[in-house]
Amino acid sequence: MTDDTGQIVADGLAPGEYKLNEIAAPKGYIVNTLPISFTIDEEAEGEPDIIDLETMVNYKGSVEWQKITEDGEPLAGAEFKVFNQDEELVTTVNSDENGMVQIGELGPGTYTVQETSTIEGYILNSEPFDFTIDKDYRGKPESIILDQFKNYQGKVQLIKMTDSNEPLAGAVFDLLRDDEVIKSGLTTDENGQVFVEDLIPGNYSFTETSAPEG
Repeated sequence: MTDDTGQIVADGLAPGEYKLNEIAAPKGYIVNTLPISFTIDEEAEGEPDIIDLETMVNYKGSVEWQKITEDGEPLAGAEFKVFNQDEELVTTVNSDENGMVQIGELGPGTYTVQETSTIEGYILNSEPFDFTIDKDYRGKPESIILDQFKNYQGKVQLIKMTDSNEPLAGAVFDLLRDDEVIKSGLTTDENGQVFVEDLIPGNYSFTETSAPEG
């Protein structure tokens, strides 16, 4: 076991080939399973030199993901909270100008990412993301890459029918948000449909402004 200076000294070793394997890491660190090999020679001039092995590093894990729109454009400023497996808050982070979020210094365990605040005009994505930092890794672990985290805007579809349930083309509508007209001249197609997308969160209503002849 390493001492308070991080060192291990082993003596009384007979000549031969050896491997040093880490079997347990300090709390919060990943076990480094990459062994260190060394050789004790069968002869030496007088007392043999102490073999100074390379430094064995214990690492922590990292994770990254990108925040994007439905069309794949990066979104800056979305806020995320990361919780450990005991549901304790680990950190709060925001996406950068490229929509990227990167978190390091994570000990082994399972974590949950939750979006807690999004960009104005987009719908909060409440779907959590889970990921796991493994307890051991051979050498330096690679950063975990999560799926892209999308923010969406709303969509609405209206279907205009006759009293005999036949689709009715040519009806014209205004779309209002909080009593303000934001789209006008929305005309039903041959299937009686009007479809609108890219809607920010809010309260909406349709008002018919013109009906088909008859």
